Amino acid sequence: MNIAFGSLAIDVPRFLVAGSNPLNFDPLSIPDASWWIDVDDGTTVTLTASPPEVESVEDKVTGASTARLKRRSVGDPGPDRTLAHGRNWLDYDGTTKFLEVADPNEVQVNFGAGEFTIFATVRRDYVSTATRFAVMTKGNTTRYIMVARQNFDGDGTLFDSIDGDTGPAVSIIAPGGTLANGGRYVLRMTRDNAAALFSAHVNGTSMGTAVSTTGLGNIDDATQKLLVGCSPNAALTQFHWEGLIGEVLFYDRALNATEVADVESYLTAKWLA
Repeated sequence: MNIAFGSLAIDVPRFLVAGSNPLNFDPLSIPDASWWIDVDDGTTVTLTASPPEVESVEDKVTGASTARLKRRSVGDPGPDRTLAHGRNWLDYDGTTKFLEVADPNEVQVNFGAGEFTIFATVRRDYVSTATRFAVMTKGNTTRYIMVARQNFDGDGTLFDSIDGDTGPAVSIIAPGGTLANGGRYVLRMTRDNAAALFSAHVNGTSMGTAVSTTGLGNIDDATQKLLVGCSPNAALTQFHWEGLIGEVLFYDRALNATEVADVESYLTAKWLA
């Protein structure tokens, strides 16, 4: 929100204006929201009859049930809807469960020009010794967006992000940074074409150094699957998330600092308080 003091105008996050509650913030008040799921909003979640697993989650931007339950094999369990920390989350087992994002006619989400800002709220609950755990990915074999990579000694993770379609891949790895087991986090990933930079943040803190996207292709193929909770190899059998995922917001551009502060304050107050 822009506030003027005489001839001086400054951007102030909406939640600081008039003492407003960040929980009242509407993510759709920021232009270019393209996809949004909120598992705590019971009106947007459909459960299977028996056992009561998540069948689909409605996109709050379009109102369509675009995030649908998928399994590695017929009969595998789907993600549960679990109450934790006063909120409802998707509970992933790290082996079989994930959601695929597409409309009912199997038209996949397209990233368009490739610029984006993505937010996700997660809790890490690692038990297995897998080397990587995917929060949100797109592609057929690679092209990861948000991947947590477990340290070799098994006591934590590095936040690892990989983008690419054509041209070179880029990665951001936080030296010594960990996602603690049982910890809750607001993850943010940004591709800013104007600055030609790709950056990653956890709870508002930069993870590693932003890297150049010069020469990097887009993730914009409408045939590539957008997945929540696993990685897009041919059989969809790798890098299954182990822990909770609560809310995912996707914008079709790089948000400015005020917009980022608005969204992160809202998600922090809701999922980390």
